[in-house]
Amino acid sequence: DPDVSKRRKRVISIKWHDELTTVSITPEKSQFIVAQELKKTEIESTNSDNGDIKDQVWKERLMDVDARPMDDDDDTESTILTPATLDTVFTKKNPTKKPRLRFVLAPSVTPALRTLLNTDDTGKPKPNTTQPPTTVPNANTLPTDSPPPIDDSSPGDILEVCPDGMSLCQDMARRIQICGGAALLIDYGGAHSNGDTIRAFQHHTQVPVLSSPGTVDVTTDVDFHALRNAITQISGYGTRVGCYGPVNQGSFLASMGVMERAVAWIDKDSTSDEEANDVVEALDRLCSAEQMGERYKVFCIVKKNPDFPYTSPPPGF
Repeated sequence: DPDVSKRRKRVISIKWHDELTTVSITPEKSQFIVAQELKKTEIESTNSDNGDIKDQVWKERLMDVDARPMDDDDDTESTILTPATLDTVFTKKNPTKKPRLRFVLAPSVTPALRTLLNTDDTGKPKPNTTQPPTTVPNANTLPTDSPPPIDDSSPGDILEVCPDGMSLCQDMARRIQICGGAALLIDYGGAHSNGDTIRAFQHHTQVPVLSSPGTVDVTTDVDFHALRNAITQISGYGTRVGCYGPVNQGSFLASMGVMERAVAWIDKDSTSDEEANDVVEALDRLCSAEQMGERYKVFCIVKKNPDFPYTSPPPGF
C-alpha cells in the first residue's frame, strides 16, 4: 500500500528551544505545554536603621561573598548581615581568608523591589499595596475578599516573588488563546506565597542552599495564586483563558485514571512480579500523601469557549 509506505516515512521534527518566546505561534497548530521549576526573587521585611518598627521597610535578599579562615570547613550558611566591603576583606592583610557565599539584605532599594512590591525610595510600600491572599478557590475566578495590606507584615517576614514565572504564564495564556491547546504546571507549592521556601538538595538529601554552588539542586515552592493573578491581569484574556487548580497531584492522577491503568498493567499475563512491584511502588510515590501526592500540585491553563461560559472544568480539576 503506497499510503502506508508514505506514513512510515513521515518523521516527527523535534527542535530544542532555550525559551518559550522562540517557539513560533501558528493559529492552526495547538500548543500543549508542561512546565515546572520557576525561580523566585526573595524580599524580606525588616526595621529601618533606627530600629523603629513604625519605619518598617522591605529589602531584597541577595547573595554576597563572605570571608572565613582557610581552616573553616563549616558549610552552614552565614547569618544575614550587612554586605561586606570586598576590597577590605580580601587584601594582603588577610591572607588566611577564603571566600564563601552568604545571604545579605540589599543596602538600598533595588529596581526589583521598587517594581515588584511598589515601594518608595526607602523601601516602604506605597498606599494600597497588598500581598497575595491566603486562600484561592479552585474555580477560574479570583477571590472576592481583599488581601491584607503588605505593610501589616512583621519584621523578618519574607515574600517570594517570581516575575519570570508570571511572565511565562502570561505568554502561555496568549499562545493558548491564539492557538488553542492547554498548559499543565506541575510542581510543589501552594495556592499562595508561603514565605521563605528556598532550599537545596544533593544526593536526595537536603543541604544548606549556599553550601556547594553549582553542585546542588536549588528550588522553591511555586505560588500558584500569583501565576493565576498574572494571567487574569492580561487585558481581555481573563474571560477567554481559564485557570484551574492547584489541586493535589495524587487526586489529579486518580481522577485521570492512574489507578485503573496500574491495575490493568499488573493484571496482564506478561507482567512479572518484579514489574508489578515496581508499578505499586511508583504509584505510591506519585499519589500517597506521605510522598508526592499532596506536596506536588497541578495547575491548568485552557482556552475557554465564549459560547459556553459555564462549561465544566477540565478532567482532573
